[in-house]
Formats: sequence, structure tokens, C-alpha cells
Amino acid sequence: MSESKHVSNVNRRSFLQQGSAMAAGAAVMAGAVPAVHAAEDNTIRLALIGCGGRGGGAVGNAMRTRDQGPVKLYALADVHGGSVERSFNALSNQFEDDVDVPEDHPGTVFEAAIGGTSAPYWLATQVVLPHNATCRAGSPACARWAGSHPPMAVHLPPTYRPTISEVPMKTPFSFIACLVAMLLGAPIAGAGVLDKQQLLERQTFWQNRDFDWFKANIPFFDSPDEEINTTYYYRWELVTRHICYGSPNSGYSFTEFANRPFWSGAYGAISCPAGHQIYEVRWLHNPRYVRDYLRYWFRTPGAQPRNYSFWAADSAWATHLVQPNHEFILDLLPDLIENYQAWHRRHWEPEKAMFWQLGHDEGMEFDINAQQTRDILRGGQSLRPSFNAYMWADAHAIANMAELAGDAETAARYREEADRVKVQVQTHLWDPKRRFFFPMSNQRHEKDGHVVER
Repeated sequence: MSESKHVSNVNRRSFLQQGSAMAAGAAVMAGAVPAVHAAEDNTIRLALIGCGGRGGGAVGNAMRTRDQGPVKLYALADVHGGSVERSFNALSNQFEDDVDVPEDHPGTVFEAAIGGTSAPYWLATQVVLPHNATCRAGSPACARWAGSHPPMAVHLPPTYRPTISEVPMKTPFSFIACLVAMLLGAPIAGAGVLDKQQLLERQTFWQNRDFDWFKANIPFFDSPDEEINTTYYYRWELVTRHICYGSPNSGYSFTEFANRPFWSGAYGAISCPAGHQIYEVRWLHNPRYVRDYLRYWFRTPGAQPRNYSFWAADSAWATHLVQPNHEFILDLLPDLIENYQAWHRRHWEPEKAMFWQLGHDEGMEFDINAQQTRDILRGGQSLRPSFNAYMWADAHAIANMAELAGDAETAARYREEADRVKVQVQTHLWDPKRRFFFPMSNQRHEKDGHVVER
């Protein structure tokens, strides 16, 4: 015990920085504030990015070390205003004297701000990393990251195109904190620029050695763990193996297999992995790849967007948050609404107010539900937690786009349906004994003397 106390007394700031980051990766230590503040006191200033339970817990652990020196919570940020409010209230009740999140921050420590519509105070505006590497989360990128919350001190120029920061991350804390900053697309000053050529040449798996393309398109990354580095760059190698330029009308799309199986659609695309693919390629610096692929599903003859489960609207909205383009996303909105309604017409179960799906058509062939039927490949209709979660996400994404278009009625209708689906899933598909969600059969099945009731 005495040894542990000695370690934290010797380097309290380092302990807080690395320990909290490893615990949650959400509490970012603002220990390198402008020199005037650092010279005046030894206060460690915290900014909480991501106000869920783990982030709040990490901040709580950090603030409990205040007997060894002053610790203050200066700012909170989350994509959901309600999460900010809940975390603010909980931390204020526990650490009243050490929570200093003003309703109207004068901007001396944090240089810009964004505010959530339901938050009565400013959200985090500047995340300060150790060793004088400063990430401004109040940059235009942060306004984009904040989703539908309107910017209050940040203005996005029409021609703004964010770049992903490229920084060395050689300690556990700076690795996680910089990763958060990189995913936000926030510029990081005071850090060395990565040698892209060296990072690419370090890997030995390349089939595509068009390093100029990688340098121009992918976010570069480095960490102390070479297995993580190899995995990261190998994923981008796989992206290039599956890019397909179909035609001048369809543009770019992506395949699932190296060959083109009979169940694929035009130019070899399959909707089963499309949601995952879009979530990945939205980070490419050139937005044409992801926008072509989104359009492909609804504007290309032979595309099959509903052959498998596919969270099309959610992935489109996720793309908009990284590569914002109002004209593109609103042009796609009617297609996304029709896609949702087509699922609704074919898969809605009105008695349970949920969607049914086959395990096979979720890319889960031969699953345990199918084993209880005579068709062990495809199975039978089930009210599945996964598919209903996808439709819930699509409904929310459509609502977000409708709000962007100024269509409050459509936004409200889709949010209400999403809320109903969520309640039904939590009520009927949650097993309190096993404490997990399970599918519910939507058909009666008999097999080997056993009966599965609807």
C-alpha cells in the first residue's frame, strides 16, 4: 500500500492521465492548458468526452484523487444532450465543489463552444492532450461530430472539408486520447507528422502497392502495438481489393467476395456487408467512393438492397456526419424512405409491432433458430433483436434527415415508430433469466418430435 501511495504522489498527473484513459478512453486530461493557467496553480482540468457510464466512472475515479491535489471538471460533451445532463447532474451531486461547468463560459480556457439543444451549459470546446499536443474539439469537425446539435460558436464554411489528424501515439494515454481526436477529425498541433511512406513499407502483406492512393485517401495511424498497426492497414488493403468501378452511371461500389457469386447483385455487390463497408469507407478522404456506393443501392439496375439485412439509412447518416453534404443526403432521403417502407410492407408483424427476418438473410445461416426448423440453412421467420435494432437505427436516421430538410412531421413519425420498436424489443425479446436478448419465432415449427410455437 505504501509503495502505491508513493507512486501516485510522485507523479499524480501522469497517473491520472494514463489510468483514466486506460479505464475508459473517455475522460481526457486537460493538463496542458495555456501556460498562464499552469503557472498559477496545480489544478488538473478534466474534459469528459462521451458521457456514458464508463466515461463518468473514469472521471469519478480521477476526481477521487483530489486529496492529493486539486482536480476540476471543466467541460462535458456527448452526441446526446440527455447524456450530458445526466452525467452533469450525477457528478455535481458527488463532487459539487469540483464541478466547474459554467452556463456561459467566457472562453478563456476553451476557445470555442458547441451547445446541445437540451443542455443548459456549454459543451466541451477544447481537449488538451499531454506534452503540449493540443486538439481543438471546438473546431468545425466537432460541430460535425455533435450530430444534429446546432453549432453555437462554430460556423461551417460551405467548402469546408476536414482532414484526419496524423500524429504519433507512443504512450497508452496519448494513444487513446489521440485516437479519440483523430476519429473526431480534429486538428492536433504540436505533434510530429507521421511518415506515411515508412508506415506503409513497414507492412509485408501488400498486394496493392499503390502507395500514392493510400497516402491521398486513408487516415494514417501508428501505435505502440504492431499487431494493431498491421490489422489497421490490412483493413485498408482489403478495401482496395474490393473496390469496383461498375460504370459511369453507377460509379464505385464494393464486393464481398473476390469472385462474384450467383447471389450477388450488379457488379458483384451484396447488401449483407454493405452497412459495415459504408461505415469503413466513409473515412476515406475522397468522399466519392462512399457516396457512389450509397447511390448504387437505389439508382443502379440489379442492385439488391433488401436481399439481406442492411442499415442503409443509418450508414448514410453516419457518412453525412463524417463527410457532410446537405444536397447529397437530402437527395438520397426519398430513396431511404422508400427502402424503409419496402421493408415495412414485407417484414412488419403488426400483432407484435416488430419486424421479422430470417437468420440466413442476416448473414447468420445455420443459426440456432434454423436448427429448430426443417430448413437448417434459412430457418423460419423470427422477430430478431438484431434486425429490429437495424430498423430502429434507420428510423432515427430518417428522422435526422427529415429534420435537416425542415420536415418536422416526417421526423416525428419516424421517431415515434423507432420508440415503439424499442419498447417492444425490450419487452418481448429480453430474457431476464439469461440476461440477454433472444429471437422469438414468428411461425410454428415441428422437428424431431419437438414443437416451436409462434
